[in-house]
Amino acid sequence: MRFRVTAKDLTSFIIFCVVLLILSSLAVLNVTSLLNTTEFYGLNFLDGFTKDYIAPTLLVFFAVLISIFFSVSSYIFEKEDGKGFGLKIGEKNEKGYSRWSKASEIKIDFGVEIVVI
Repeated sequence: MRFRVTAKDLTSFIIFCVVLLILSSLAVLNVTSLLNTTEFYGLNFLDGFTKDYIAPTLLVFFAVLISIFFSVSSYIFEKEDGKGFGLKIGEKNEKGYSRWSKASEIKIDFGVEIVVI
């Protein structure tokens, strides 16, 4: 399975990942601080990358990233048939617009019935 993605989409995805990593760090720090001291930790996300918090931060980051990736991948990526796994940067073949069904496709579709007026 190979994915084709535009350079603009890849840049947006990388920026999104950096912001998501910072938010994951803040979430881990604030949740652990609330559980231990009943006070918010604050907005200093750098402590989330220390040896005590790096594992939970990465766990939250990858869990959220994977769930988001699976929910929106069809809008961003185009799957190509072929051997192996890869990522190809370039323009997608389709521009994301759907087309109307042809009359022959409608006639052979399951569950389509003739309406008499």
